[in-house]
Amino acid sequence: MMLIKTSDLVEVFNQWARSLSPVSSDSDWVSIDGKCLKSTCINHNNKHQNFVSIVSLFSSSTGLVLRLQNFQNKKSSEIKRVQELVKTEATKGQVFTLDALHCQKQTTTLITESKNDYTIALKGNQKKLLKAALQISEDRPPISEHQTLDVSHGRQIVRKVSVFDIESVKTAEFDRAKWGKITSLVKVERSGTRGQKDYQHLAYYISSLSLDADIFASKIRGHWLIENQLHWVKDVIFKEDTWPRHDYKAVTNLSILTTIALNLYRFLGFLSVKAGQRWLSYSLSKLILVLS
Repeated sequence: MMLIKTSDLVEVFNQWARSLSPVSSDSDWVSIDGKCLKSTCINHNNKHQNFVSIVSLFSSSTGLVLRLQNFQNKKSSEIKRVQELVKTEATKGQVFTLDALHCQKQTTTLITESKNDYTIALKGNQKKLLKAALQISEDRPPISEHQTLDVSHGRQIVRKVSVFDIESVKTAEFDRAKWGKITSLVKVERSGTRGQKDYQHLAYYISSLSLDADIFASKIRGHWLIENQLHWVKDVIFKEDTWPRHDYKAVTNLSILTTIALNLYRFLGFLSVKAGQRWLSYSLSKLILVLS
């Protein structure tokens, strides 16, 4: 792992991963999120500890990692890396979903300038925009609504999604020139019970798209597949957070190779990594065929 130049490995991966993704006439919704490689962090109690993170572009429809980029937190940041990835993105017509960390004017502008769209969580890191969103959702009627009821594993949750048209809103907060052609405000209300306790949660999202509430509901929930199908798998199945190596270069390279393996399983149709491992283990010829 120490002999491989990480930047070369990243470049090769990004070229190869895009070749796996099928061409679709529909917009592909791509989740973008970063993951810390915890084995590069020696002292977890030190807030100033340097460590390596990897930002991934994850296709919600195929389960493939389309691109990735690594960085050290003392030399760069997740926000900057995401902006670099978006700025250099060659594929057009995608919809990027991101968490509230990336609710930044520059990020939304770069996304729309790259001929793509976005749906991004809105939280307290943009206080003025959040306050304006609260006011709009109270004063204006939604243009679309969608409600679902989930009952499973001892919990009952009602999800209500409301979409507000803000393309015509003339306020300093919702400036379309500064906020990457911002078009819709999405309000997501969750309420119900978990066990014996009442549960309520309110979230807002901004988007450059104008879509029905049921589509936003599905795609916003789909964003978290990057946690369940990528980050969780790398932590639990591949034990990425507990690797005995701490060297930045070796751990980063090994993480990228793990992502290659995960992409291969998904490309072959295995959502379950363990099922893919069993399939390959039964025949050496299959493994040779896959690697070739």
